[in-house]
This record gives sequence, structure tokens and C-alpha cells, in this order.
Amino acid sequence: MSNIALQIERISNGSVLVDSNVLFDTTIYSAGNISYDALTGEITFNEPGRFYIDWWVASQSSFSTNGAVFALSSSEGDFLEGNSPTRTGQVVGVGIIDIATAPATLSLVNASTHVVFYSSYVPVKATLVVMEDDVVDGPTGDTGPTGPAGDIGPTGDTGPTGYTGPTGDIGPTGDTGPTGPTGPQQLPFAIIHSSVEPSEPLVIASGGTIPAQILEYESVPFIVSDSESFSMTIPGVYQVILNINVGWQTEPIPNRMLSLGIQQDGEGTTLIGLNGFQSYFTTSEEEFPTVHITGIGRLHTDGTAVFRILNLGFDPVYMFSVNPFDTTSNTYNTSTSLDMSILWVAPFTPFVRNN
Repeated sequence: MSNIALQIERISNGSVLVDSNVLFDTTIYSAGNISYDALTGEITFNEPGRFYIDWWVASQSSFSTNGAVFALSSSEGDFLEGNSPTRTGQVVGVGIIDIATAPATLSLVNASTHVVFYSSYVPVKATLVVMEDDVVDGPTGDTGPTGPAGDIGPTGDTGPTGYTGPTGDIGPTGDTGPTGPTGPQQLPFAIIHSSVEPSEPLVIASGGTIPAQILEYESVPFIVSDSESFSMTIPGVYQVILNINVGWQTEPIPNRMLSLGIQQDGEGTTLIGLNGFQSYFTTSEEEFPTVHITGIGRLHTDGTAVFRILNLGFDPVYMFSVNPFDTTSNTYNTSTSLDMSILWVAPFTPFVRNN
């Protein structure tokens, strides 16, 4: 089976109607037996396989009553939604699609209740990445028929037997080289969640740890996690996508950002940063001042490193959960406070900073 990968972006301004496809107008990378039609917004898989899809859309405005909602829709019946409780900002989603019969199609659909306008303030309006995560060698073909035997040639004369020479000394055995590390047979992939009650947000003090305690899924056993930290036991370079619902504990603080990040124990340096600006505040007893912020980056680990998600700001913040009664989505990440995907992408190499 071939190595399939695709990255497409939308650069143009505009909008997308309800139940209509997001039309990406720029192909950044394409490899393997996969194609994209910019006129229809459909990706075509020309061979079976299991694929990991990562996407986001920058929304500027909408009159939708269920927030900003988009979904991965395939011709094989998949409909995997991702959403944001705010209609202005970034909507993020991930999914795993198993294509059993090719060709099959996939598109990113506006599942909101109203037209969504793309943000005009950023250069890239939307991105979608497809990666095949079950690359294995193809099956061995059938053995061809045995050809006809040739004619047996005449037997030559037997030559005289020579004298047996002396046996030489046995040379010393060389040193055994070190055994190389065994690479993963399947790309390790995991999803970690954290959830709090919508009516009882969790207060995270300055320098405090953001909990990530629910191991939702892992393709092979490789994650060790508790409410304070997480680590990957398989050495490698991992792509991490982290979404957190967070807000100020009181009214928004002027000229100050919400600041979160992933750090490695003992290092004290932020490896993946998340920053968000909160411009509004409500005094309703049923709502809290909130922002949905996202961070994307890579972590390098030799299999022993321990990582934590920290509040890097100077002020306490709330961590909260989406109220499930405010959305029609029934996907696993609708009401989570934290949604983090971890994907092995390369063998381990030490992380070198260029100061």
C-alpha cells in the first residue's frame, strides 16, 4: 500500500453555506494515490486504508444557533463533527476514517444552522491535512508457473583429486555490534481529554497544572498519564494538537493574554505555547467569560520525559466545559474541557534550540 499524504488550504475570503463543502483553493502537498477537486471540495481516495485527518477553519461571523460546527463527511457514511461554542474564532477537529472500498470521497461540510463567513483578518482561512497511518508492505503476488526443464548436457571427464592442504588457524571472533532500536510497527496515536462540570469551572492558579486525565484512545499502549502529567514510552517525535476551553476568573484584564503551554519536567522552557485574547465578559450566573484556544507543535522524547500543561500567566483562570444542551453535536469531544491528540511522526532525535 502506498504512502498517502495531502495538505490543502483556503486563502480566499468568502463564506460557506449550510450543508455545503469548504472549497480549499491551494494544494500545499500531495503524495500517493489521492486527489482533490477544488471545484467541488471533494477529496478522492483511490485505494483502501485508514487515514488520520486534521483540520481547522477561521470563522469571522455567523447567525448559527449551534455555534460554529463543521464535519468530515465521507461517501462511506462517516460524519465526524468538530465545533466551537463561539462563532468568531478558530474551529478545530480531528478524525480517523477507514476506507474499505475505493474509490471513496471525503469533504469538510458546514454543519452549522446558518452560513459561516471566513475571517478576513488572517491570510489562511482553513487547512486540512490527510495522513495514512496503516502503511504496511503489500501482499506477495502469486508464484508464476515453472518453465520447462532444459536438456541435460553430457557429463564431463572426472579430474584427478588434488592433495588436501593444511587447515589454517581459526581467526578471532569480532565484537558484537550494538542492537539498534526497534521502530514502531504501527504509528502510535492517542487522544487525551479532560472534563469539568459546565456549572462548576475549575480554577487554575498561576503556574498551576491543567489536568489531562482521561485517556480516550490509543492505537498501541504507549501513554502514561495522570491528572498532573503525561509521557510517551515509545521514543520519537510526536505531533501534538491541543484545544482548551479557558477564561479569566474575573473580568478580562486589559492588554493581557491568556497564556498556557506544555513544558517538560526539569527543563522550564515552553515547548508548545497557547495564547488567547478574551474581549468580552458576562455576568450571567449560567455563563462564564471563556475563550477556546489551540496550540500545535512537536514534542521530542527518549521514552522517559514527563510533560505538563501549565497556566503560564500571572493570574488564575477558569477551565470549563461546553454545556451539551447548547449544541446538537453528538461526537466524543462536544463537552470536553481539554482535547489533545498525540501522533508519532518520526524516530527520536534530541531537541536542539538555536539561540
